[in-house]
Amino acid sequence: MSTEFGSRPLPAGADNPTVIGEVIRRTGVDVREDATRETMVEAFTTARIDLSVDECLPAAQEWRPDLIVHDRMDYVGPFLAAACDIPAAVHTFGSDVSADFIRAATERAVTDFERRGVRWRNARWVLDICPPCTPIPTCSVRSSANWQRGVLACG
Repeated sequence: MSTEFGSRPLPAGADNPTVIGEVIRRTGVDVREDATRETMVEAFTTARIDLSVDECLPAAQEWRPDLIVHDRMDYVGPFLAAACDIPAAVHTFGSDVSADFIRAATERAVTDFERRGVRWRNARWVLDICPPCTPIPTCSVRSSANWQRGVLACG
């Protein structure tokens, strides 16, 4: 791992206002006001990947981290991990994210990755930050049997 960057941040990729503007341009929908699942998937996957990967990939290749930790709604981190052959860990949010939305966004990300010549890889670890006292009513993130292709399967 390179130590050139030390512990200082290495900013790269599109910020939220830029992604929101791109989603408005592509769909005509402002996801801050009138979002459908499709426009939210566009915002969290395709638009963010399209606007971020070309800047983030060279930064990740230069930095060469040992591990990429990302949240369930981030698809740039998994792209970089797969493209750079770096292990990834995904952390949960707790009980506030729809498994159906995660499934739809991940399916879109798989396609977006393939379009850029990168094969989707599951995170190696799931860091569950949801304490046992706040379980998700219809599923368990603690059971590895519930993970399929990196998508939380609830029901």
